[in-house]
Amino acid sequence: MKTKLTAAQQRARTTKRVSGGTFYATAAATIAANMYASEHTFVGLATGFWTPVALFLALEMAERVHCKGRMAVLRKIGLGILALVAAWVSYWHLVHIFTLGGADPVSAHAMPITVDVLMAIARASMVYRPAPSRPSRPSSRRKPQASNVRQLKSKTA
Repeated sequence: MKTKLTAAQQRARTTKRVSGGTFYATAAATIAANMYASEHTFVGLATGFWTPVALFLALEMAERVHCKGRMAVLRKIGLGILALVAAWVSYWHLVHIFTLGGADPVSAHAMPITVDVLMAIARASMVYRPAPSRPSRPSSRRKPQASNVRQLKSKTA
């Protein structure tokens, strides 16, 4: 027997599905483009495959792995460097692909940003969990206890 989902649960499920589809579509596009733009040897194709995967893994670790103190600073610096290098290589592979596709120079340099940034946004949306809504209570006011009532009456008198 299925339980009926609330409107918020339905929105969350829809958001995850749309985000997942967007993420996997952009991930497939960036992996294919990076592999196509790489040298067509085993090492070249492996490098083209690894670049967007490294960017994805850096995003994944930034969102899910938590630590404190010096380790948090080192982790952020390391992940930042990794993400920057992976994004740089992926960007130039995609510029090459869009140039080969006949895009003008401005579009060829702008379009790669839409692919990788959309992948990052979709990934963040997949992980996002809204704060749980508080159940509504019929009466949020508590009845005062007898000792509190006496104290209140003595203060007002």
